[in-house]
Order: sequence, then structure tokens, then C-alpha cells
Amino acid sequence: STNSVVDLGSTVAGESSRANAADFDGDVVVGWQDGNGRQGAVWVNGVQELITRPDGSPAGEAGAVSANGRWVSGISFSSPFGTAATYLYDTQLDSVQIIPNLSSGGGSRMAGTAVTDDGQTVVGGTWPLGPATFGTAFIWRAGIGTVPLTDYLDELGVTYDPTYTFAFVSDMSDDGRWMVGWGRSVNNQLSTWILEVPGDEPCPSDVDGSGTVDFTDLLSILAAWGPCMGCPEDIDGDGAVAFNDLLQVLSDFGDC
Repeated sequence: STNSVVDLGSTVAGESSRANAADFDGDVVVGWQDGNGRQGAVWVNGVQELITRPDGSPAGEAGAVSANGRWVSGISFSSPFGTAATYLYDTQLDSVQIIPNLSSGGGSRMAGTAVTDDGQTVVGGTWPLGPATFGTAFIWRAGIGTVPLTDYLDELGVTYDPTYTFAFVSDMSDDGRWMVGWGRSVNNQLSTWILEVPGDEPCPSDVDGSGTVDFTDLLSILAAWGPCMGCPEDIDGDGAVAFNDLLQVLSDFGDC
């Protein structure tokens, strides 16, 4: 209900829980449940689900959820001097994918801090024992893997001060076009940054990529109506082609 505070509670007697983030409309909340360490937890419409890694171990606390509520990531710790890996949790399929650390330079702590609506990109930081100030910002992309953010910037042709260390990506827009975070100068002075990813403005309503949202795109939406995981007609990324996708195409009709 509106104008109210909802107690999400705890599913372990005598233990605490904490919420860290929510999706766009607040029906998916992520955080942790005490009792088995700070195990990653997701509340969907107020009902808690605990996140377990593929090997059966508890996932670390969840701190990021996509705006559409489907994708979740969080923090991972290994042994103090080991190399951590984090995760990507699919709330619809109740499945977990491991997000590997950097192939070189990864620390024993790793946090996914933001996920795009399509679940194809996770950003965050990896750092050694101690504060994340002395870490390295990373980006993971499906089919590509985990690389330092600077590798991604080099790939895009973005210029930056080569003596600056991008330590952490703290957030990212739903479409991956904007990122913010913090880093260190050559003399270890901290500062924050904001990055716009170059490229054409995305136009998901242009299903066939013709440059125009037209009758062909409308027909594609109708033809794909119903469950349609990962298909381009699922414009809002909720796993089904439905009325909201149709409304988006009608709203964007014309050049795109």
C-alpha cells in the first residue's frame, strides 16, 4: 500500500536481515539475511528468497538489482589472500551464474554494484584485504567476460588520464550508457567520476533495426506475443512480450 512502511522481517529466528536496493517499482528488494553469514537475499513482493551459488554455498550479500527487478548481483569474499568471484542471480529462473574476477589483478573481495536491464552487463570493483579504495573497477559482459574498466574504455576509444586509477564503479544506468564511481590520482588523492558510454542512442522499439519504428515492428511484437525470454520484442526485458511492449512501440513510432 502507499504511504506505509513494510517490515520485510527475518526468516532466521534471532538473526537480522537488511535491505540494500530496490527495483524501479519496489516489488523486488535485495540485501542479506544473517544466520549463514551475510547470505544474499531477495524479497519479491515481500517474500524472501535466499541466494545460493551453484556449488551449494551461500552467495554473499546482494547490493544491486536491475530496474526491472530480474537481475541481482552482490559481494563475494574468498580467503583473505585468495581471489573472489561474484554472481548474477536471475529472479525469474531462480538461477545463479558466477561472474569471474579479473584474470590478472583481481582481489580477494569483489562486488557487483549494478546490472543492466538485459542482464548482459555487470559492473563493480575488486580489491584486496582492506578498503575498496585501493581496488580496480571492472566490467563484465556476457560472452566476453570480466575486464578492467580501462580495457573497456580503450576498446571504445575513450581518452582518460593514464595515471588515474579507476578503483570502483558504484552505479550504472539501466541501459549501461552512464556509469559513476571513484578512483585515485597518481598521488592517491580520491575523486569521483561520471562516464557516458559513446555510441548511438539505443532504440529498443526498433525491433528490426531499420532505423524507424513502424508497422513491421508492430507486427513483430504481435507475432512474438507471450513468453519470450531474451528476444528483441521483449522491450522491457520482463521475459514476455505483452501490452507494455506494444505501448512502447506505439509511443516511439517514427524515426528512431
